[in-house]
Amino acid sequence: AYPMLVEEEGARAEGLVMSGLAPEEIARLDRFEGVNYRRVAGDVMLGDGWSSVEFYLPSRPLPQDKDPWVFEQWQSEDRDRFFHRDFNLEGVKPPA
Repeated sequence: AYPMLVEEEGARAEGLVMSGLAPEEIARLDRFEGVNYRRVAGDVMLGDGWSSVEFYLPSRPLPQDKDPWVFEQWQSEDRDRFFHRDFNLEGVKPPA
């Protein structure tokens, strides 16, 4: 019901790179991602070359769809379920 990065040789993912975050903002992201994800360092290709960043990967294998995640579909079909069932202030709940 939500996107996640998974390690796969040669794979690509589009996204946003945020910079200038304060330590408390990073801590808030860590809480949001919860126990199912870990923050790791890596390199990404930006418009002007490679840049070192941190991003979140699953800390253990999690169920995943084979179809690409589509924001509009998530917003209309899965958003309410995510916020009411899967999410809490400690982050995403582990699968049952």
